[in-house]
Amino acid sequence: QDMGAGVEGFGAIDAEHGRSLALSRDARWRGLITDPYTGVLTQMSSKAYRIPDPMKRAVRARDRRCRFPGCATSAKHTDTDHVIAWPKGATRPQNLAPECRRHHRVKTHSGWSCETNSDGSMTWTSPLGTRHTSYPWDYNNPEY
Repeated sequence: QDMGAGVEGFGAIDAEHGRSLALSRDARWRGLITDPYTGVLTQMSSKAYRIPDPMKRAVRARDRRCRFPGCATSAKHTDTDHVIAWPKGATRPQNLAPECRRHHRVKTHSGWSCETNSDGSMTWTSPLGTRHTSYPWDYNNPEY
């Protein structure tokens, strides 16, 4: 069924123009995964480096603070960083972490590295090889 499409910042367009835009060589796609029962967006990805604002807000809400071990800087005062550098690492919440400017620079320029783990924790490795772990905010136990 030809229902048409919507273009962000423009509005509704007919199905023929929607297909033409979607299939053009320079089209940019973003994966959206919704809850099948509620229709609420649960996950979003982007093939672009620039992190969409809703994704930044979701990552900051998930972690609540800088993810460098021991840093208490509020996530609202952080950069949202690709854990695995883009384009090798995707622009998706699982590959993003809020880092205060200082710790973002430490990771980028001083030999520290980090990786995410399946439980949402991040393991940071110093230039000397010591490993430190940080965890996402625990909304069930915010005092940990």
